[in-house]
Amino acid sequence: QNEMQVPIKELIIYNRLLWLAISSLIFGLVFKYFKFSQNAIVISFRKVKSERVIKRNFSGITRINLPKVSHNYTFFQNLKTMWRLSNIDFKYIFRSVPFICILIVGVLMLVGTLFAVGEIFGTSTLPVTWQMLAGGNVFSFFVINICTFLYAGLLVQRAETAKINHLVDSTPVPNWTLLFSKFIALVKMQLVLLAVILISGLLFQTYKGYYDFEIGHYLKELYGLKFLNYFVWALLSIFIQTLIKNQYLGFFIILIIASVMPFLPLIGIELSIFRYNQGPGYSYSDMNGYGSGLSRYLWYKLYWILGGTLLLIFSTLLWVRGLPNSFAERIQIAQQRFKMPQIIGFVTIFIAFVTLGVSIYLETKSDSKNSSSKQAELDAVEWEKKYKKYEVYLQPRVVAVKADVHIYPKKRTYKATAIYTLVNKTDQEIDSIFLNHNSLQNTFEFNKPNSLVLEDSIFNFDIYKFDKKIKPGDSLQLTINVKSKENTRFQRKSPVRENGTFINNFTMFPSLGYDSGSELRDNKTRKKYDLPPNNLQKHPSDSTALGNTYISKDSDWIDFEATVSTSKDQIAIAPGYLQKEW
Repeated sequence: QNEMQVPIKELIIYNRLLWLAISSLIFGLVFKYFKFSQNAIVISFRKVKSERVIKRNFSGITRINLPKVSHNYTFFQNLKTMWRLSNIDFKYIFRSVPFICILIVGVLMLVGTLFAVGEIFGTSTLPVTWQMLAGGNVFSFFVINICTFLYAGLLVQRAETAKINHLVDSTPVPNWTLLFSKFIALVKMQLVLLAVILISGLLFQTYKGYYDFEIGHYLKELYGLKFLNYFVWALLSIFIQTLIKNQYLGFFIILIIASVMPFLPLIGIELSIFRYNQGPGYSYSDMNGYGSGLSRYLWYKLYWILGGTLLLIFSTLLWVRGLPNSFAERIQIAQQRFKMPQIIGFVTIFIAFVTLGVSIYLETKSDSKNSSSKQAELDAVEWEKKYKKYEVYLQPRVVAVKADVHIYPKKRTYKATAIYTLVNKTDQEIDSIFLNHNSLQNTFEFNKPNSLVLEDSIFNFDIYKFDKKIKPGDSLQLTINVKSKENTRFQRKSPVRENGTFINNFTMFPSLGYDSGSELRDNKTRKKYDLPPNNLQKHPSDSTALGNTYISKDSDWIDFEATVSTSKDQIAIAPGYLQKEW
C-alpha cells in the first residue's frame, strides 16, 4: 500500500491557486449580493407592453358610484382571511432567494445521498422505498428544519421589516388570524418539501430501473410520521420568534436548541419527556414493517404536539400589536388577553399534556438517583470490585443443550426451557458454580444437591455450592425455565416481533463463571475509580485464553437439540438440521 503523499509540484500548486481564485471570486460575489431580503423576486419572461396615458377629463365633473361594502367580522370570515393570508406568505417563501438557494443545495445533497445509501460494504442493492426514505434524512435536517427555523422569524417579522406593521396592526383582524396564517404557511412549506423527497425517490428508482413503487409507503412515512416531527419544531419556532423580536437571534436560538437536545443525556437529562421533540424513533423492515415501535413513537409525538400547542397559545397571548415599550408591558397585555376561551383551551391541553407526561415518566423512569449512563458506570465498578476475585475459579463446561422455545408473535412474548449438560473438564474438583443470568422471570435447578449461597438481584449473579464436590470428569445437569417480559405502551421489553423474531442464547439462558465483559473498558475511567488497567488483548501464548472460543468461555462444540414452536404464519429456524416439522 502506497502511504506517500502526493508531491507538491507545479501542477498541484497551479491547480490549487486556480480553484482558490475561482472560489474567492464566488464567495465575494455571494457576500456582496446575497441578503436575507424580505422582497421576493418574481421571475417572468413576459414583456410588459408600455402604454401612453392621456388625460381627457379637462372639464366637467364625473360621478363615481362607489361599491357598497358590507362588514363581516364573523369567525368564519376570519378563517377565510387566515387561509388567504397563509397563501400570500406561502408564495412569499417560495419566491424568496434564500429559500431557492437552500432548496437547490438540499436537492444536490439528496441526490448524492441516494447514490450512496444503496451500498452495503461496497455492494450495490436494490433502491427499495425504505432506502429512499432513509436517504432523505439529510435533506430533512438541512432543508426542512433550517427553512422552518429561518422562515418562522421572517414571516412573524415580515410586516415590521416592510414598515407596514402599524398598518397591519390597525386592521380589524384578531391576533390568532395573523399568527395562524404564518403557522399554516410554514406547514405548507414543510408539506411541499416532503414532496421533494417523494419525487426524488421515485425518479431515482426509475433511473435505476426499479419500478416497484410503493406510493402508500412514501405517503405514510413522509406525511404520517416524519411530518409530525417537523410540525412540532414549527410550533416551537413560532413561539421563539414571537417571543424574540430579532428574527436572526431567534433563528440561532432555535438552531441551538435543536442541536443540543440529543446530547442532553451526557449531562444526566436522559428521559425524553424532558428533551423537546425527543423520544423513541421507528424503523422499517420488509419483514416486520414498522413493528411495535410505531405506537411508542406516536405517543411521544402526541405528547410533544400537546406541549407545542401550549406554546402556540402563549404565542397568541404575546403577539405584538401596537407599540409595547417593554417585555413587562407585553406580559401585562398577555394577562389581559387571557380570557375564558383561552383559559379553557389552555387548561384542557395542559391537563392532557401533564397526564400523558406523568404516564410516560412512571413507566420509563429509573429507580436510581443517578442517570442511567452514570449508574451503568458505577455498576461496572462495583461488579468488578465485588466479583473479580471469582474470575480464576474453575467452572465446568457445557457439552450439550436441549432447548424448548415457544414464541408468541401476536403477544410479543416467549417461554423457554433448557437442559444444560455440564462436565468438569479440569483436573481439579469444583465445589461451586457461578451463574450469570438476565433479569427475566426464571428458575434454575441442578440435579445434584446444592445450596444457594449468594443471590444478587442487582447484578443477576448467583453462586450455588454443592454438597459433594464435582470431581474431574463428572457431569451434572442444569434445568432452566425462563419467561420474557411483556411490552408496555411506552417501552419495548421483549425481543419478539410480529414477524421475523431473532433471539440468541445470551438473551435467554445463563452463562457460567465471572463475566469480564461487564467491566469498564476505558483505562482513564478505570483510573478514576482506582482500578488497574484493563488487559483486553491477551498474549498469543496465553494457554488459558487459547482454551476458549471468541464467543464464550463456558463451552466448546456442543450437542444441540431444539424444539421451537410459533404461529402458523411463521417458520421456526434453529441451529442444526431439521428432524421433524408439525
